[in-house]
Amino acid sequence: MQSVRSRTIILSMCVCVSFSALMRLLSYFHLHLFNVTHLTFLCYLTMVMLYIYDVTRRLIHKQVKTVLIVSGLMLFLWLCLRTIKYQLDPRYPTVIRYLWYAYYFCDLGIVTAIFSSILLVYRKASKDHLLIFGGLSLLGSLFVFTNDAHRLVFAFPNGLTHYETYTYAIGYYGIMAYIALLLVISLIVIVKEERMHAHKILYPLAFFLLGVFYCVSYVFNFKSNIFLILFKPTEMACLIFIGLMEALLMTHLFPANDHYQTLIHLSSLQIGIFDEKGNAYVKSAIPITFKEVQQALKAPLSLEHHLCLHAMSIRSGYAYFIEDVSTIEKQKEELMSLKESLDMKNALLKEDNRIALAHEKVKQQTMIYERIQDLTKSQRMKIEHLFTLEDFDTSIKQVAILGAYIKRFSDLYLQASTQEFMSSTTLSLCLRESLNVMKTYGMITDLSMTTEKMISSQSLIACYEAFEEIVEAALPHQASLLIYISYEDHLIMDVEVSKSARVASIAHESEEGVLYYHWEG
Repeated sequence: MQSVRSRTIILSMCVCVSFSALMRLLSYFHLHLFNVTHLTFLCYLTMVMLYIYDVTRRLIHKQVKTVLIVSGLMLFLWLCLRTIKYQLDPRYPTVIRYLWYAYYFCDLGIVTAIFSSILLVYRKASKDHLLIFGGLSLLGSLFVFTNDAHRLVFAFPNGLTHYETYTYAIGYYGIMAYIALLLVISLIVIVKEERMHAHKILYPLAFFLLGVFYCVSYVFNFKSNIFLILFKPTEMACLIFIGLMEALLMTHLFPANDHYQTLIHLSSLQIGIFDEKGNAYVKSAIPITFKEVQQALKAPLSLEHHLCLHAMSIRSGYAYFIEDVSTIEKQKEELMSLKESLDMKNALLKEDNRIALAHEKVKQQTMIYERIQDLTKSQRMKIEHLFTLEDFDTSIKQVAILGAYIKRFSDLYLQASTQEFMSSTTLSLCLRESLNVMKTYGMITDLSMTTEKMISSQSLIACYEAFEEIVEAALPHQASLLIYISYEDHLIMDVEVSKSARVASIAHESEEGVLYYHWEG
């Protein structure tokens, strides 16, 4: 959307062009009521002045703005040269001819301005490249200006004094080809860069095609062409060039700040724009320095009264906006308070979980202890019975053997609740402690084990239980025990006991007064 000022300027330009075309039409029908040359000069001069003002006001890119202002001055010069040429006395053909040649300095300059501005906007060429094209355009202008010396641009069959009758030479077509090349490249760059917005291309493309149509009509001298009647070459050049630039600005194919001021003032954000040198183009209601903007480029800058400055680089300058973060800070405070509350609740939940786990652990340990009591119930009942016997010395020694088993079995069972496998050394320690207590009772014992090996905890407990059953069978008779522990695919225990011992429920054989017990895990 364009601002009211831009629409007013464009409308004023259209009025100037329409009025000039009307004067040309009246002149064509020999209604010489006014001096058409002077009127058209004033119309197009007004149009050029409006164009220069519009470019100065709307364009953002500083270099492009300079190029287009210079091109506007060239249009002004071309209009002046054309007006002076038509007002000169025909007795000065040389002056008139050189004024005519000077047209091409303006023509080539304006086309080069179009080419340079488009390439600068889309960053398709450096300054050095543009200087080369500018130099070529200047050489082309000098080539035309020196036509009297070589006649390679315009030829005069009737001599230089009769300049009205001329033909085009090869140099003219070369210059036209160069102009066409610059315009085609410019059009290609616009189409390529704005391929995602094809509808925008139609506006500048219409002026490109209008220029091509007029040039073809002029070169081939189509006298009946209405454009040749309403617009002279200089006037058509002004119309096409200014129309093309306005189309590029209107469609924002050229970056413009048109109507941004209204948008900025209506916005709830405090927005501002600085150029590369630190000059403020758009100021926010809250004064901001260029130094603060440079600081905000790295990270948002905190200001007073809960304000935050944000900045970013834009083409040919910097933009910034001021954000009121009081609401955000309030929300942050609420979130922090909520976070503290959640942290407290999480801490309580963790403590509840810890207590629940502790209770579960106590429960599991209680279940283990109850299971141990069930598994050692027989030994504890025997201990109670032994305390009722009169032979205290014998009873207390048997109690010690049973007590050693209960203690070691409890340790094994507790370890088995957390370990799936245990070392055979653990079994060896249990057996040796029981055997040492048995020796105090007067029993002859011996233990033989192979190298250390990891054994299933359940097999180890079962082995120790089997050992205890054999011991309790031999205990009343103080029988001797020889124990052999070996490992094949599983744990194996062989026990030799004197035959006088009571037989246990474990598989055994009897031979020469000895019982051979064999247990496999």
